[in-house]
Amino acid sequence: MNPRVALVRCEDYDPEEVQRAVDQALGLLGGMERFVEQGDRVLVRPNLIAPRPIEAAATTHPAVVEAVVRAVQETGGRVIIGDCPGGLTGRADLEHSYRVSGMADVAERTGAELDCNPEPVEVEHPQGRYLKRASIARSVAEANVVITVPKLKTHNLTGLTGAVKLCLGAVPGRAKAGYHLRYPKVREFSGALLDLHDLVGPRLTVMDAVMAMEGDGPTAGDPRPVGAILISEDSLSCDVAAAWLVGLNPLEVSTTQVAVDEGRISPRLEGIELAGESLSTLQVKGFRPASAASTRLMRTPLFNWLVDRFGRWVSPHPVVGETCTGCGTCAQNCPAEAIAILHGRVHIDYRRCIHCFCCQELCPQHAMAVRYPYLTRWWTQLG
Repeated sequence: MNPRVALVRCEDYDPEEVQRAVDQALGLLGGMERFVEQGDRVLVRPNLIAPRPIEAAATTHPAVVEAVVRAVQETGGRVIIGDCPGGLTGRADLEHSYRVSGMADVAERTGAELDCNPEPVEVEHPQGRYLKRASIARSVAEANVVITVPKLKTHNLTGLTGAVKLCLGAVPGRAKAGYHLRYPKVREFSGALLDLHDLVGPRLTVMDAVMAMEGDGPTAGDPRPVGAILISEDSLSCDVAAAWLVGLNPLEVSTTQVAVDEGRISPRLEGIELAGESLSTLQVKGFRPASAASTRLMRTPLFNWLVDRFGRWVSPHPVVGETCTGCGTCAQNCPAEAIAILHGRVHIDYRRCIHCFCCQELCPQHAMAVRYPYLTRWWTQLG
């Protein structure tokens, strides 16, 4: 049987409307009781990439997380809410992120536990193609059930942030930066993300596509109403359906492309059983992709060879804008240590830059932009 993705209309974040949509979508998959049993320790993992206001659409909306928590609790599961946002290492930082994102309020209303000390544990992964061993949060390793609750957003490195990409948030602290450094090429990094996904083993994905993000995500894009909740027990299928929902070719999502090449998934809708709302009634027109990930040509072996040979002369690279305050967030989180703050100004060593765009992703002022050399612009037009 083809994997099933439940798609339900949900046009705003009114708590009752969101609960209705989540419950309806779960019903199309057989109900939460198919995935959670009485007494299970259930880790609910939203996308809390960085402390951003809820209206910025950079993080999973608390109404969606609360609806999932209540559905789990009705089955008798014990809920822990947790994520390891980028660049945050201390308990105070994480608690601040929970407050800003609304997760602290969800925990207070529902009695769910917040994972405020994601202690890392080393876990073996013999089946991994890139990661034979990984450091993940203890809460992930010890959960009976992991439910991911991603936000539908664009991403300048992987095309979309979805169910698979969210699994990088299972890696605590700055260890995730090490994966960027170890796998600087998009294809290899995406393969490592698939290994992490398999290691985390989410039993269910509930995607918040009520308000998505288009443009230069995952934090500097623009909110875009989509009006949908997607739920699936197959993360890859959820990502494929989400891409079609916003009018993107699933093969422009790097994790999906790798999975297709490995024979794990089909990029066509015919390979998925859609339940609930018709995709055509919800599909978004004119959705703006992330500019640095907008064409499959930039993922081809030839383009990778050009990047290896000519570096920043062909590769998109970050540049500092006028809104920069010199706060140092980019330097603190650059995996390649290619950024320094000198006399209050950001300086980028492009000889060391690995084009991961972590600086653009985590800049609180959205001061980092992506610049495209002439050859890259020409290459993109070919796509």
